[in-house]
Amino acid sequence: MRFLILGIIMVLFFSACGGPKQDPTIPGDQVLYERAMSLYGEESYEEALTVFEQLLHEHPTSHYAANAELRSGDCYFQREKYVEAAETFKNFVKLHPAHVQLDYAYFKAGESYFHLAPSAIDRDLGHAASSLDNFSKLRECCPQSSFLEQAEPMARENLSKLARRILYIGDFYAKRDQPKAALNRYRQVLREYPGLGLEEETGWKIGQCLQQLGERRELVEHVKVFSEQHPASPYRQRLEAMLGPR
Repeated sequence: MRFLILGIIMVLFFSACGGPKQDPTIPGDQVLYERAMSLYGEESYEEALTVFEQLLHEHPTSHYAANAELRSGDCYFQREKYVEAAETFKNFVKLHPAHVQLDYAYFKAGESYFHLAPSAIDRDLGHAASSLDNFSKLRECCPQSSFLEQAEPMARENLSKLARRILYIGDFYAKRDQPKAALNRYRQVLREYPGLGLEEETGWKIGQCLQQLGERRELVEHVKVFSEQHPASPYRQRLEAMLGPR
């Protein structure tokens, strides 16, 4: 009996010694998450980000980790560090493709790129295209998301910038007496960017190119379609005048 009791004691002793120990100097994941969220609520975004990053470093498998990643992106966004915010939200999407807040990550990535896109159409609009791409993925993955309504005006502005850039390039060719190259750009605007209110202006420019190229048959058909679609347009009479007296 004495040996049995001794054996049990030794088993318990070695079990206690052999198990993993939590370093008491490292705060728990819940403590860190609550601390970071408190700082975030106080709009101390830089300090909150530091604590979120500490949580992710010390507790990478915590069930708070995914939310900490999202809130890290929010911290960057609130500090107007849109490049870092966009990258954080993009990484979240890659790591958590089935997460319940996937729509939020797509939306915030799109919004971050939207803020990075320049307002001038003669500059690189790659960020506007990236913004649109994230909004499109948001619509594809979560067609019922409440964030779609917020994304809509930003998506439309991005589309308008991209369309007007193509118009700008078309005008560039037109001014340098290259009507065929200009015509291709103008037709691209009508084909790829409908519904932005650019149809009348673009239609007028297409007519000018067709006249310059001597494409009489195409011009007649173009004016006919334009007049049917935009009967009240100020460009209608100018286009019809190109055909001469009837």
